[in-house]
Amino acid sequence: MNKDNTSGVETLKSFIGELARPFAIYVTSAAAAAATVKIAWTIANKTDDFSAAAIFITAIFGGLAGLYGFKAWENRGNAKADSAVGVAVANGPQQAAAPPKSDPPADDGELPLSERIDP
Repeated sequence: MNKDNTSGVETLKSFIGELARPFAIYVTSAAAAAATVKIAWTIANKTDDFSAAAIFITAIFGGLAGLYGFKAWENRGNAKADSAVGVAVANGPQQAAAPPKSDPPADDGELPLSERIDP
């Protein structure tokens, strides 16, 4: 038995899981790149003009640039928020502000006993 009480099957599953995601990303990316080139090549052969293929490739890479650009912008915002949280945690708990002074109790509308009129 392993030190962390996992069986060999669990270790194998973990190993395969760690490899499967990056492998799937690489294979999918390669297939998408090959499909993009194949489509551009087909466009160029049908029109006998490489400008249509160039426009297609430009649109594909322009979309990817936008996708990765916005993802980088999102990550920058997340990193900024995480750093603000880290600074707040590092500074420790803040002193609670003193509660505001309350107004004197409201007058209930009754006269003092010395000023009351007996009926």
